[in-house]
Amino acid sequence: MLARLDEEGEAPLEPVGLSRIVTDSVRDAATVEPARSYSLRVQDSVIVLGDEAQLRSLLANLLSNVRMHTPPAAPCTVELRTGDSKITLAVQDSGPGIPGHAVGHVFDRFYRADEGRRRTHGGTGLGLAITAAVVEHHHAHIDLDSRLDHGTRISVAFPEPEPEPEPEPEPEADHGSVT
Repeated sequence: MLARLDEEGEAPLEPVGLSRIVTDSVRDAATVEPARSYSLRVQDSVIVLGDEAQLRSLLANLLSNVRMHTPPAAPCTVELRTGDSKITLAVQDSGPGIPGHAVGHVFDRFYRADEGRRRTHGGTGLGLAITAAVVEHHHAHIDLDSRLDHGTRISVAFPEPEPEPEPEPEPEADHGSVT
């Protein structure tokens, strides 16, 4: 997917129901890991200009990171809201957090904070790099806030779509007089 994003560049974005994608993604994560407590705070009918498959991948990567890097008893909160001319998606876990030396690198390709990880016990180091590429493609901004023993919050701020212009009224037909 990352190579495809690199090659494609700017693909057209269309209105996508982000509320539905977030709700579906959290439901899927809860099915995969039923022991984890998920809290979902989603504003209804939030629409972004985007690519649905890429947005689903973004959510899957964020929720997969929670599953891979936090204990199953660590709750996860997912929020989607609008305000201040942006749409904010946030995934918050209450896991161990990310070490300070790693925070600036987590979106780098192939980076793994724990060098002792092997592919059989961890990822490839591409999940958050893909997430960052999807965020960039959507003209959004990603922010990471992590503190050891307090968890990690990743927020994505999407621009609000411009409102559709009102169609111009049809000029009234001049029926005039017929002779």
